[in-house]
Amino acid sequence: MVKTTHATKIKYDAESDSLAIYYADSKSSKSVENGDIIVDIDYKNQVVGLEFLSATKILSGIAKKELTAEMLQGITSGNLQVKQFGNNIVVTFTIVFADKKLRNLKATAFIPSFGKCTGLSVPLPFSGTKNSSNKSG
Repeated sequence: MVKTTHATKIKYDAESDSLAIYYADSKSSKSVENGDIIVDIDYKNQVVGLEFLSATKILSGIAKKELTAEMLQGITSGNLQVKQFGNNIVVTFTIVFADKKLRNLKATAFIPSFGKCTGLSVPLPFSGTKNSSNKSG
């Protein structure tokens, strides 16, 4: 198993309703589109970022509650983690909201045979996990 941990940046653009979460120290050399989710890959074929088009719709589905553009503009930080098991990868991301009434959003997707793909042949089945409380410390 290969696990990568990097400093993560997260940006939400309300005008286009897109959210990008990516490794701050990595550069994408190509992108693979899968519907409204774009996976950014570096020259070593490692996942270095995700972009959600129609972010309010996708993230609301993951959170199982409505998230508005205003809520997404209140994101304070995020984390992206990629674990590789041979040709398979597991991508997990966490989003932290400024509004303490909202819970942090955490989701995971398993992408089989990623290393063999030129493009993603399966939908990215992000599933929300237990939302953690938005408490410091």
